[in-house]
Amino acid sequence: EGSNIKVLMPDHYAREHDRYLKRYLKTLEPRVIGSSRQVTGMHRDGRTMDLELSLAEGKSKNRHWFIGRFRKLRDDEASEGVLPEMKAQFAITDNLLDCCIIGNEKGTVLFFNTAAEKLFGYGRAEVVGKNVKMLMPEEIASVHDTYVDRFVRTGEKKVIGIKDREVTAKRKDGSTFPASLHLTDQRWGKMAIITAVLKLAGDGQSSVKELVTKKKAFLENLPIAGIVIDDKGTVQVYNNAAYDLFGFDPDTVLGKNVTMLIYDKDTRDKHDEFIARYCRTGHSKNVVGVGRKVTAVHKTGVTIEVHLSVQAEKVGAAHVFTGLVQCVE
Repeated sequence: EGSNIKVLMPDHYAREHDRYLKRYLKTLEPRVIGSSRQVTGMHRDGRTMDLELSLAEGKSKNRHWFIGRFRKLRDDEASEGVLPEMKAQFAITDNLLDCCIIGNEKGTVLFFNTAAEKLFGYGRAEVVGKNVKMLMPEEIASVHDTYVDRFVRTGEKKVIGIKDREVTAKRKDGSTFPASLHLTDQRWGKMAIITAVLKLAGDGQSSVKELVTKKKAFLENLPIAGIVIDDKGTVQVYNNAAYDLFGFDPDTVLGKNVTMLIYDKDTRDKHDEFIARYCRTGHSKNVVGVGRKVTAVHKTGVTIEVHLSVQAEKVGAAHVFTGLVQCVE
């Protein structure tokens, strides 16, 4: 009591909280007030917890009061071994239109998005914490651990990075179906993470406009800076937290090349070339699917050290890239 509410938050959320609160008091736009959402809290002993937060507001003369009601989510809604920094990436993944499954180097499923639930017929709680082999026919599942073990020992990527590889998957009811699989890998500290994006073979894909609209709705209330660009590097979505972080208002950024937010000239000059190469080959080195530190620039010209995570999605012949940006202190 008497302390800033940030003591109950992990560092990466606490850093953004005051900026978010100041923006609300300035605009009075109730983006999260009056609604419920999932957040990450921090226990006194340092443990993080998955919580549902309902936020209400009261006023007394010229003062604002905020009332938060928390509900601890069930244990089966959280993933063992998941780092707090990964939660934002999971939230983005849950809003992908394609089936997406995230696992560790042991083949244990850490996250199973909503589209995966619909495709396989399993609820998230039935899959998270289990081996991903449960989603494969027996003849494939029997050799899966061998492939994973070899990757962990040697770093050799036999199938990781290959786009649109044809595979057979298995639903909860035992039926199988042909699918197109794309695997990417990244590291969170010492943990190797593998992300699988799965599409029904020959399945039609949503339009870029539909995908961008859905991402905009999701990123709007995220307390972490989120930016979506197309395959030309043009900014399509720039959320409120990005406005707070970079200082540029949305009208200045939307429709412009994202390189205006990059400090390093060499990186700016090579950025469009990188996007074009990724769109041609589906390969990137230490960028897509990998968290890394970069230097950005504020509207004032001051440099900002940030942690950047990028995800790419293919929509027909086009690509859409989503970046999550957090201050590094």
